Amino acid sequence: MYTIRGIVLERKFFREKDILYRIFSREYGKISVWVKMSSTRPLLDLGTIARFTVQVKPNKNLCREYSIERSVDPGLLDYARLRNFLDVVARLSANLPERLEYPSLFDDYVASFDRLLDPERFRFCTGVFLLRLGNLLGILPAACHGWPVVAKISKALELYPITSVHSIRGIDKNTESAICTFVIPHFQAFAHA
Repeated sequence: MYTIRGIVLERKFFREKDILYRIFSREYGKISVWVKMSSTRPLLDLGTIARFTVQVKPNKNLCREYSIERSVDPGLLDYARLRNFLDVVARLSANLPERLEYPSLFDDYVASFDRLLDPERFRFCTGVFLLRLGNLLGILPAACHGWPVVAKISKALELYPITSVHSIRGIDKNTESAICTFVIPHFQAFAHA
């Protein structure tokens, strides 16, 4: 039995009492864990960061217990921020290979959690996070490399922690706008292909 921190990427219900969660953990990458439904435990929403106690069985990881560390209350977000947040989770789910560890990406998500929900800068922070995802996985659309602004931020992501990039001073509105209007749609189109 082991305990891990994980980000909930998917949730599927089976039969009356079983839930299959696909999580992204720092230690094991993207894995599946089975949970028995209980009236004493809340369901985990997509994007939630939780601590899981997992027992390994043949062909199955059983979650014995979990505790929520950070989660999103959808009722507190406007549609644009909720959609944006869930799209980041969907991109992680769709693009991360099974059981490959990306500890820096996990750390980036945890560090970016509040910024992805920030009403002022959520689109910029999403663009920065998607650039990091594309850089790490080698799936950044070729079109993104032709923009000097995107190349500058992309290079900064290779050198500095994501929290430093999020808080870069001197990024003017045009640069921020380029990240928001170019990176996010191009990455989403590429990721859906």
